[in-house]
Amino acid sequence: MKNIIVYGSRFGQFYLEALKRMKGIKIVGLLAKGSDRSYECARYYNIPLYTSLDEVEERVDVACVAVKTGALGGEGANIAKQLLRKGINVLLEQPVHYKELGECYKIAQNQKVYFGVGNLYLNLPAVQNFIRNVHIVSKTEKIAYINVDLATQVSYPVISILGEVLQTLRPWENVGSICGHVPFQTETVKIGDIPISFRAHNEIEKENIDGFLHMLFRISVGFAGGQLTLFDPDGPVIWNPRIHFPDENIIPGRLEFHSPLNMDEQNSFILYSSEKKQKMIFKDEWPCAIAKDIEKTVVEPTEPTLQYIQRILNNSHAWQLLMKGLGYPEIVSGSFYSYYPSEKLLRESTSLFEKSSALLGGMAVFNNMCLKTMYYYLQQNIKEVNKGYTSDELIERIGVKADFVPIIHRWLHVLNSNSYIRNEEKEYYFEKKMHYSELEKIWVDGKNVWENANLGTISTYEYFKNNALKLNYIMKGELNPTLLLFPEGQMYVADDLYSKTPISSYYNQMISDYVKSECELREGCRLLELGGGTASTAKPIIEKIKFLSVEEYFFSDISDFFVNRAKELFSGIRFIEYLKIDINNDFVSDKIKEDSVDIVIAVGVLNNAKNIEVTLKNIKKVLKKDGKVIIVEAIGESVQMLISQAFMMQEPDDARAEKNETFLKLYQWHELFQKVGFAVEKSLPTIDSELCVYNQKVFVLSCQLEDKYSGSK
Repeated sequence: MKNIIVYGSRFGQFYLEALKRMKGIKIVGLLAKGSDRSYECARYYNIPLYTSLDEVEERVDVACVAVKTGALGGEGANIAKQLLRKGINVLLEQPVHYKELGECYKIAQNQKVYFGVGNLYLNLPAVQNFIRNVHIVSKTEKIAYINVDLATQVSYPVISILGEVLQTLRPWENVGSICGHVPFQTETVKIGDIPISFRAHNEIEKENIDGFLHMLFRISVGFAGGQLTLFDPDGPVIWNPRIHFPDENIIPGRLEFHSPLNMDEQNSFILYSSEKKQKMIFKDEWPCAIAKDIEKTVVEPTEPTLQYIQRILNNSHAWQLLMKGLGYPEIVSGSFYSYYPSEKLLRESTSLFEKSSALLGGMAVFNNMCLKTMYYYLQQNIKEVNKGYTSDELIERIGVKADFVPIIHRWLHVLNSNSYIRNEEKEYYFEKKMHYSELEKIWVDGKNVWENANLGTISTYEYFKNNALKLNYIMKGELNPTLLLFPEGQMYVADDLYSKTPISSYYNQMISDYVKSECELREGCRLLELGGGTASTAKPIIEKIKFLSVEEYFFSDISDFFVNRAKELFSGIRFIEYLKIDINNDFVSDKIKEDSVDIVIAVGVLNNAKNIEVTLKNIKKVLKKDGKVIIVEAIGESVQMLISQAFMMQEPDDARAEKNETFLKLYQWHELFQKVGFAVEKSLPTIDSELCVYNQKVFVLSCQLEDKYSGSK
């Protein structure tokens, strides 16, 4: 049990609310000046009120100092230094001048205690989503500009967020400022070659210093392909693709059938949306975010690295430079606040802001269950939390079979990306220990979520559960994961997985409808299905085309078991032929000639190819010039697959091997299709569909033909 005291009641009450919900701690009191607010706060939380640390009789392990620092004319930093000298761990609320920060870190190191800066904004889900998405786009596109609107009262958190986005705020070059007797003042700086424009509300109401805010902050990061915007600390986060007119002489008339891919995008995508009421943000969101900072101070705190300290100091120095450029805030009086009900506004269309889906919520919970499963197995054999472990150390402790080592590296990457662990200087840190009983409880409780959200059959849930609870044996090579997908040689689990989840039902329906429409247009249609497997896709297709003019439907798989089972299922269908095909080899044979197939179907197959580009070229070789290819594939890493079928897949030797990825990302698929000579006719589900949560796409491809109008491909 850790004893914690809180300094200051104005913002300290948010710390008290956070502490009230935490386990393993005891609030020993509130230390303040004795104002009416302090007395009321102490009574509400049923804790003693002190005006001096000497009055506190109980041991104090941690102090949360929510008192203004010297930068704002307060004593917060001095209080923190006194506490550190007494051997007490301290969490000091921002903002803090870089000189005061340096002094606090130095004292903490000498006294061998923990010192940290509280900054709830960095822990808010919307902010975390924004930072992650900036990093995702930055991997392939350079940041062109950053625009920031802010109230100067929250300028320190804004600078901290920019520090996370850019990784460094040096060199800081002041380009110019526009300051005057107006509510918003402007300052432009350059960090390296990235221009950043700040538009700051730099006024203070002398009767209401903390309450006079036109806004908190809004940050937009621009790229060659679009703009990513955090509209508010609590969201939404929106991506706006950049407007780029096609290189065509006739634009409106030709976009229906000749539009480039960017013209098929929506004009905005909501990447994070929170529909919480404002009172819930103060009541729940902020205390939860503060609790994350407190946990770093309470749960076996470790000394921060010199690199981390330097980054915090650099951020604070950048904050000083920003505020110096903007100048002192203007003191105003007579301002007033007026509540205007949102329901009085004219609302003419619905949007993604309004989407509420049990499917989305259920998948979010299920994905977190999978992430927690990975977390458990990685930390099961470590002795200390908040100590750095290399990937080799973790893999050795688990005893992973050599074939599966790349999968564990993917686990580490996805857990770090989702903030379950942190990676510093090639070492991974775990914040808490997790026991097998907790893992079991997660998968027992998760069944209700699965059923309520209609995520699939119970057999499918039990399949993932069995994988999750038996991963120790799978990772070590002591249990063949195929036995879980086909228990005792039975097909019911695989059948349900590939035909009775929302996404599989969607794409099987969509594909069968599309194939039917194509067969109706073609006389003597010839189809080739690669990797037919359980026939989950073939069954609805055959049902819809069995009375049409179909010449041949080649059902193929590398497994004799699946081919023989298909022969039993479709024994009465005249036009079906059965082939054993390895997708890593050329398909051309006596039965399948070059340029002879109208439609090629490959559902969840290409990810099993050693080299997807080679397989696509082989598909194109047998496809007629006016033929179609229907592909279903994951677009990006799937956490469900990482605890299950990833252990059944062979390692690739293409771009996935270079980046140690299970699946290609969406942009990689498009680049590959273009490279091989395919045009993307359809890419479904669309971004506004709730089914996008599955991270799977149905691609309909055609061969690129010479454009008779523009001469381009």
